[in-house]
Amino acid sequence: MKRSQHLIQGSTIIAVFSVILLTACSNDLSRIKAKSLIVKHNNFPISEYYELEKNHFKMLEKTGAVIAAPMKKEVEEILQYLENNKLIEIQRKRKESSTWMGRYVGHKMMVFIPKKNKKYILKENKHSYNLKTCDINFHKITGIKTYNDYNYAEVEYELKRENWTPFGEFFKTKKPSIIKKNVTMVLYDDGWRIR
Repeated sequence: MKRSQHLIQGSTIIAVFSVILLTACSNDLSRIKAKSLIVKHNNFPISEYYELEKNHFKMLEKTGAVIAAPMKKEVEEILQYLENNKLIEIQRKRKESSTWMGRYVGHKMMVFIPKKNKKYILKENKHSYNLKTCDINFHKITGIKTYNDYNYAEVEYELKRENWTPFGEFFKTKKPSIIKKNVTMVLYDDGWRIR
């Protein structure tokens, strides 16, 4: 009888220490837990987009001190690429203006999205289109630095651009496929959370 009492007490002590050990280990921030928190917090995958204005003006010639900003070179390249690849249609109207300050001639350009490409419009208003370029998805955790005395951790991770749309092909070589990020996570009584 005494022997079975000692076995029961010994088993109870082992069980208590196991629970304490498991509880202590559960406060460690694993890569799996960090990934889960990041993905949940950011709702990956997310869509990246390019905001394309519907109206543009391209200066053809200018005399005098006319104040009219020229089209940015990058915007001109994007419009040309999209139009050449039949992703957009551009309606051009010649516009001239003369004032006491000078004269300018240019094209007012109105951008339209053909029906077959409307599936890439994430949002539209009267001034612009938000055109999906790709998905951004969680890639991997690259490092975790835990500060146990202060109950927080710095987590470094990478995101990856993928599933490029025809509108995104222009940007594919101009944007990195891997995006490096970091986040602070804090240990609360109920577990780890993103700060």
